[in-house]
Amino acid sequence: GPANTRVAAALSSLAMLKRRQGERAEAKALLVRSLDIREKLYGEVHLDTARSRHRLAIVLFELGEAAEARRQAAGAFSAQAELAEVVLPSLSDTERLAFVRTSREYLDHYLSALARPVAATEAYQAMLRWKGLAWRMLLAARSWATKARDPEEAKLAAEFDACRRDLALAFHAEVAPGLEEERRKELASLAARKEELERQLARRRGSTALRQGEHGAGAVPRFEQLRARLPTGFALIDYLVYQK
Repeated sequence: GPANTRVAAALSSLAMLKRRQGERAEAKALLVRSLDIREKLYGEVHLDTARSRHRLAIVLFELGEAAEARRQAAGAFSAQAELAEVVLPSLSDTERLAFVRTSREYLDHYLSALARPVAATEAYQAMLRWKGLAWRMLLAARSWATKARDPEEAKLAAEFDACRRDLALAFHAEVAPGLEEERRKELASLAARKEELERQLARRRGSTALRQGEHGAGAVPRFEQLRARLPTGFALIDYLVYQK
């Protein structure tokens, strides 16, 4: 069939079905095709390409192809982390949480695919990069504190604040008997409007948060920089609990 997004998505979904049925070799072949299509359509650094690569890594790991699983898992996580540099500042809170949650899933599978014994440096480099994603999410959220740069943005910010207040008041207000369904609809409507306003504001303010993350005090140090800053005789103990 034609190399388009629908074909790639169908191949990926069918592969996951084959995996659940225990037909992992067939799942691998389907995911290789899906990944090839998405790489040609979007390049390596794209959400859909990373998703196909991540799924392929899982199947390869289950097939015992550890080295290739490790390579694909590293590629999926690296692409997701690179995408975060661009997309996180332009997402709403809900979207940012979903993005970071997916990135964490990619990290967990990558750590599971590392050779045993695990190379400590490689594992910590990946962990530090994921923590950088979480930190960038906080930086993006802090962009709400920046002053509106134009009248349209100021109008959106004022409406967002009013909507957030209305949502809080509606959530905590008592509900008269028989009006529970109306209250549920009101809360759903306010929440949807708040999400939409937040998304619009994030699109307008995203570049500010990105600049803070790249050049400001909130920049996340790389592994080599962190190690170089440690005084002689000192060690940094860091923790990360992950799902194997």
